[in-house]
Amino acid sequence: MGFWDSMSGQQIYENFASADGPDGLMQAQQHLARVEAVYTERENQIRTLAASMEEGWTGDAAGAAQRGAGPLAVAHGGAAQEMATAKDLLANQVDSFYVVKSSVTPVPPAPSEPSTFHNLISFGGAQSDYEAGVAYGKQGQAAEDAAAKHGRQM
Repeated sequence: MGFWDSMSGQQIYENFASADGPDGLMQAQQHLARVEAVYTERENQIRTLAASMEEGWTGDAAGAAQRGAGPLAVAHGGAAQEMATAKDLLANQVDSFYVVKSSVTPVPPAPSEPSTFHNLISFGGAQSDYEAGVAYGKQGQAAEDAAAKHGRQM
């Protein structure tokens, strides 16, 4: 049984209603953006350095310099791309949190079915109220199902 399967609709609602929010994820995304920018800058600096070494050196020395700096620039570029992917994933998680938080609603307790006597003295109004309560509960269940589905996809 998974995490979402073990929570009632009310527990899911309370979990999101009282959650601190994704501030930590947003901070991580901002820090990652700064590190990504540094790696991209270093990649460009290394490529510029490799080009200037190739221009300034001749023969085997130029080739050796290019072979030494080239892979370092490629590694920095690849790392920056992976950081961009991680940054996007963090943004998706933040967005998912807010979507789910705005989708969940308090789940009312299940109404008890009215007695025949209560139905009779209310001219069927008690049955209508009961059915409206059941319908409202189904809406809460639908929101719970949506939150659980969205939670499994995160």
